Formats: sequence, C-alpha cells, structure tokens
Amino acid sequence: MYRLMIVDDEPVLRNGLAELVDWPKYNIQVAGVYWDGIEALEQLQRLDPHIVLTDVQMPRMNGVELSRKIRAFSSEIQIVFISGFDELEYLRNALQVQAVDYILKPLKHADLEAVLREIIRRLHETNEQKKNKQLMERKLSQSLPLLQAKHMQDFVKNGEPEFGDWQERLHLLELQFPVEGLFLMVVVSIDNRADTLGALARNAQEQAAARILQECENMIRPHAAAYYCFESGFGEYTCVMHVQDAERMEPLLKQSEALKQTIYAAVNVPASIGIGEPFRRFDLLKQYYSMISQALKQKLYHGKSSTIYAKHVEKSEENTVLPSEPNVEKLLSAIKKEGLMSEQLNPNIDQLFQRLRSGMELSLEDCRRICLRLVLDISAPYKLTHTEFIQRWEKSFWDKISKLDILDDMKDTVCIYLSELYSSILTGHCNKHHKTVSQLKRIMDAKFDGKLTIEDLAKEMYMAPNYLSTIFKQETGVTINEYMMWVRIEKAKEMILNTNKRIVDISAAVGYTDPAYFTKVFKRHTGINPSEYKTIIKP
Repeated sequence: MYRLMIVDDEPVLRNGLAELVDWPKYNIQVAGVYWDGIEALEQLQRLDPHIVLTDVQMPRMNGVELSRKIRAFSSEIQIVFISGFDELEYLRNALQVQAVDYILKPLKHADLEAVLREIIRRLHETNEQKKNKQLMERKLSQSLPLLQAKHMQDFVKNGEPEFGDWQERLHLLELQFPVEGLFLMVVVSIDNRADTLGALARNAQEQAAARILQECENMIRPHAAAYYCFESGFGEYTCVMHVQDAERMEPLLKQSEALKQTIYAAVNVPASIGIGEPFRRFDLLKQYYSMISQALKQKLYHGKSSTIYAKHVEKSEENTVLPSEPNVEKLLSAIKKEGLMSEQLNPNIDQLFQRLRSGMELSLEDCRRICLRLVLDISAPYKLTHTEFIQRWEKSFWDKISKLDILDDMKDTVCIYLSELYSSILTGHCNKHHKTVSQLKRIMDAKFDGKLTIEDLAKEMYMAPNYLSTIFKQETGVTINEYMMWVRIEKAKEMILNTNKRIVDISAAVGYTDPAYFTKVFKRHTGINPSEYKTIIKP
C-alpha cells in the first residue's frame, strides 16, 4: 500500500482526514499524523511516505518550507497543499515545489477524491517506470558480457567501432581500456579444434570455453592494469591486456607461454598460443590480431601445444627457401605406383610429410588435399571389387582429415586409415556381404512397382528381415527402403526421358497410386517437378 503523511495544526481537520476517509479504498495507509512541519520532517526519513497532505499555514515550519525540505529528500513524493486561502502566491509556491495540487478549506469530498485519483495514477505510472527501468538494467547487466564480446570481436576483425570514437565505445561497454598505452595481445587456438571440440555436446563446448577464459583471466589478472578475454572464434580465445609499464611485460609473456599447460590441465584439450608484439594504440587491435592469426597458421608444421611469436614467423618467412613442388609430386606418384602392399609405403609416406614440413609454405587446405589424394590413389585399385567399403572408408577419412590442423596428426590419420584398408583387404572383411548386397540390389532393380517388401526380400534370401536390413545398411550406408525409393525415382526418370507416357501413368508404373505424392517425392529427390524434368534435362 501507499504510505500517507498528514500534516496540519488543526486537530479536527488532521484527525478527521485520518479517520473519516476510506483510505484502503485508494490502496493508501495513513503512516503518520503531525501538527507542524518540524514534527513531520523528523519522521520523514523513517516513514518514507509516498504522499504528503500538508496545511500551508502552520507554526514553527509552514507547509511551503516543509515541501522544500521534502523535495531535497525525494523528488517522487506526491505533495498536496491544504489551504484556507485561494491566493496566487500559494499556487506559485505549489508550482515551485512541484506539488500535485492544492485543496481549499473547507475540504470537499469530491475535490479530495479527484486529487487522490490523480495521485494514484501518478504513483502507478512511476512504479511502472521503475519496474521497466529495473528490467532494462537487469537485461543490460545480463547482456553486457555478450555485447562486450561481440564488440571486441568486431574490433579485432573489422578494426573500427560501428559508431562513435574509440573512447566513447569503450566507455559505453564499460571496458576499462585507455585509447593509448602499452598493450599486448595473446590468442589461444585449440589444436584440431573441429575434431577436439566438435566431438563434444553443445553444453560441454560452452563449459570448456568458459573454463578456458577463466584460466586466461587468472593468468592475466596479477600483471595487467586492464584486460579482456573473449571467444574470438570456434575454439579460439583472444586476450587483450593493458600494462602500466614495460617491466610488467616480461612476467606476462612468461605466463602466456605457460598458459597451454594450464588449459590442458583444466579441460584436457591441447592448445597453441600465439603472442604478438607490444603495441601502443588500442585502434591497432585489428592489425596485431591479423599478425597473430597468420602466425598461428604455422602450428600446422610446429605441432600441437606450440608457442608461436608473430615476430619470429615474420623473420623466418623472409629467409625461407621453399622446396620445389616437383619433389612432392614425385613422391605422390611413387606411392601411387608402388601401392598399398609395398614395403616402401611407410618410408615414402614419412619422406612425403618430411618434405611438406621442411618448407612450411603450403596452406592447411593444400595439406588436406594432398592427404586425400594420397589415400584415393592407394585405394583406387580396390574400388571395383570393394565398392561399398571403399566409399564408406574414403568418406570417413575425409570427415576426419578435414577436422585436423596439425600436420603430424594428419600423417598419423593417413597411416591409421591405410592400415585399416590393408587389414580389410587381406581378411576379406570389406567384401564379406558383397554378394548378398549385390543380389538384393538386382532384385530391387527389377521389381520397382512398389509392391516389394523387406519381408519378401528376406524370404527370397532365406534371412531374417532385421538381419538383412542391418547388413544392407552397413554395406551401403542407406536403408533398404531408401534404396527402393531411389530405384523407383531412377526408373521414373528413365521413363520421362525415353517414353511419351503421361506423368500419372509413370507414377503408377513405379508404384505410386497418388500422382501428387509422386510429384512431391520426385521433387524432393531431384529438385524439380516430373513435368519439368524432361524439358530441363533433355531440351
């Protein structure tokens, strides 16, 4: 309820107001009744009223002076003057202290009721504004870390703030950085991030990121005057630090080098550290981040848990003699020629990766493509006899190699997959169900009218339906139903191109009694309607 203070030197009016008015009707509670301004002022802070009804003419301290004191205490208290004189001076005084209104004596119930309704409206409006403000402040407080991280990402990757100057932007984001000073940037890059972090559930990824940022902050806090650590990309964490003087830079650099061990102990993932040179202006963030990012690409050759200084990479690039590309090509050709069963396979692979590492000039994507070419060349002779296995094997290899960014791990993966291929070829494991699956395909290729069921296939093959389905999925990567649907659509495509049959007849021929549903399935598989297919494919 709203608290009311009544101040009047006339006992009849003072007590009458307190007792005769139905205050709960207006959600108001009479908190105190006083006979002059001094007495009321003494209790003001304790009661903290929402409304003050005060007489103007009172001994010791009149209503105008009391109202001025109230306004010094709070701008939100609703003040109403009670006066026996209808004079301009009282109206002027009421305006000066921002009173809600003033009521003439003798009080009329209608006048008081009108004033109370206005007061309640104002108080309700004020409360709503407070709630909205608190809600906005709470939302801002909760979203501030996200805003800080977003804008820091923007600073390091794009360079300029979206609006305003650097000082204004830093102030609005509550980032305690000066525009000029002594700065250092360190970037933590999780090794093989797509493989290491990609295997984790989303919440586990978020927990790992939070722990890594916490370890970064723990490392920086004792040495930096201001700092901010944020996730600058998937599996990448950037720390920007401001230090008071050059003497504090050395321990900060040493701690940065040790950070990779701390992170591994905390979240059990290997990380490489990129360290830039000190710089003097905050607006150089993008330039130094670009230098460190470029330097961190060299972890491909340095290996896991590397510490890479941007300045060292720049110097080494100036003096590096690049290996000749024909040497790599020659090794790839030799590996392809000698094949999987050659005793020289592993020595040749060792030599190939030594050659790739020696020059350090190839990009990550170049190295991945060389690895893929290597395994494709070696597996090529076995594709005709082991088609399903080789297709699955090659896809699995590419899925794995495309998640790696360390050359040593790429080499290990190549060797593991080639060893798997070697074992499978020798044991015949990859061809175990080849005849069964081939026979199933021949049956489904011939019976595409939609009447064939898995139970029919199982009876014809003398196998249990579940076992038959499992074998087919293991060998082909698709279910029997998915394959039958593919056959029916392929047969429909042949009929569309090579006959003059209507779509409704073709639909029925491949087992779809509902032409509309056939059109929907056909479009899902081909991207176009059956009626458009012949025009587009064979104009």
